[in-house]
Amino acid sequence: MQPQNTQVIQTAPPDTATGGLRVEGVTKRFGGLTAVRSLTLSVAAGEAMAVIGPNGAGKSSLLKLISGVHRPDEGSVRFNGGRIDTLAPHDVARHGIALAHQVPQPFKALTVRENIAIGAMARRKGAQPRSGRLGVEDILQLCGLADKAHLAAKHLRLLDLKRLELARALSTDPALILLDEVAAGLNGRDLEDVIELIRTIHSTGRSMILVEHVEGVVASLVDRVLVIDWGEAIAEGTPAQVAADPKVREVYLGGGTTSDVASSAVARRPDDARVATLLDVRSVTAAYGDIVALRDVTLQAGAGEIVAVLGANGAGKSSLASVISGQLRPTSGTVWFDSADITALPDFRRSHRGVAHCPEGRRVFADLTIRENLCLAAPLRLKNRELVSCASS
Repeated sequence: MQPQNTQVIQTAPPDTATGGLRVEGVTKRFGGLTAVRSLTLSVAAGEAMAVIGPNGAGKSSLLKLISGVHRPDEGSVRFNGGRIDTLAPHDVARHGIALAHQVPQPFKALTVRENIAIGAMARRKGAQPRSGRLGVEDILQLCGLADKAHLAAKHLRLLDLKRLELARALSTDPALILLDEVAAGLNGRDLEDVIELIRTIHSTGRSMILVEHVEGVVASLVDRVLVIDWGEAIAEGTPAQVAADPKVREVYLGGGTTSDVASSAVARRPDDARVATLLDVRSVTAAYGDIVALRDVTLQAGAGEIVAVLGANGAGKSSLASVISGQLRPTSGTVWFDSADITALPDFRRSHRGVAHCPEGRRVFADLTIRENLCLAAPLRLKNRELVSCASS
């Protein structure tokens, strides 16, 4: 689905005349894929706003354009009146913009204090300190890491790694902090602690752009939300306004009505039809290090049946697919396919048995032809003589 015209809900426009961020008509392409298309946004000094959208909407690409990781093919990025879209990432950081990542990226062998001290080295030499500038010890205290300052980063649990990621961003003395789903993988008290930390950092006068999918984070921290899809803005307003916007609901949940879906489902398979179970996922738990992606998930799919898995970004949908296809090994539970336990089988063995995984990204060999790309996968299903025929075509 391609987005239609942007629905901009009337809110007070940010005042960037005295400083702030202005992204004007920015487009970014990766080969034939346009990740960000003619996008414009402004963030006033001291303002916090959120950018939301489904997977692949261009949110992280937008943050990388602002932080200097990517350069726009069209448009401009200005900060405090000066153009920054031609600068290298370290120069953008010295101009006062910091990026905190979804997956913490500390120097694991260094202590918490050393990680923060390295970030402080990115500050512009000889520059006038910004109002509210914090030293290393101040940052340790503010981020709740003072009692862990001596520990190597590799020994921290997930919550403290998130705290350290924010602390490292703060250590560069930024005027604008970009937060790329920093609350991902957290829940309960840990999530509340990170929300409070972000609120505290914002209270020091720094501007913020949050890319986030945890509704509680967005609603409790910002007054303005920009929704993007396929790299384009489709709605803007308060959290309550965008949550009620029909276009936003369609992007996240799809078009049509409940009755349309129900009637089509009945047409495909009668209620009394019996289908043999082909896939049986039994009480699966899976994790990436300390981040639990799936917790005691059970799922069945019959032969010829279509099963949809819904959930917000970070809910574990892609991880579930990876567990089924063998790309992620569960820490507990089992995966059965065609009455056989395939939990211990590698992904290519599962492909032999008939399990295929079509991932979100375009993972093809761009320099090869379509036929050559298909032939590379042929050994997973063809016999030797058929492979020779494929190779010689």
